[in-house]
Amino acid sequence: KQWYQRRVAITAGEVLAVSVAQLFHASPNPRVWSKQQTGVIALVKDHNQRSYFLHFVNIDTHQTTYSEELYLELDYKTPYSYFHAFPGEKCMVGLNFTSENEAQIFHTAITGITIRNKKRKKKKVPTATLR
Repeated sequence: KQWYQRRVAITAGEVLAVSVAQLFHASPNPRVWSKQQTGVIALVKDHNQRSYFLHFVNIDTHQTTYSEELYLELDYKTPYSYFHAFPGEKCMVGLNFTSENEAQIFHTAITGITIRNKKRKKKKVPTATLR
């Protein structure tokens, strides 16, 4: 995990949570999970893009193999304390964490981000233009 944190620090990102996990997709059958790979999942605040991302790095190649931007209405579920799921761009995505403690850290961080984003959206009220 340390090599990943050093790598992200170079790219103007701030690692908010990191864990070893397995990446699953529910595709083509949305009721069946299939393991894609094992690696490091990181929740990153990207200061340049002013957004939050989940980045999955393959443990063997050290290459980022999956990235997902957290959108405003992210439906992040925790069916088990160690297994989290959310709708990705192409299919449902599952994360099987090796540590329940790190899974809880992820859940807390992502929930906090989505709550803050919803509050910011409510505060932005359209203003009339004076002529």
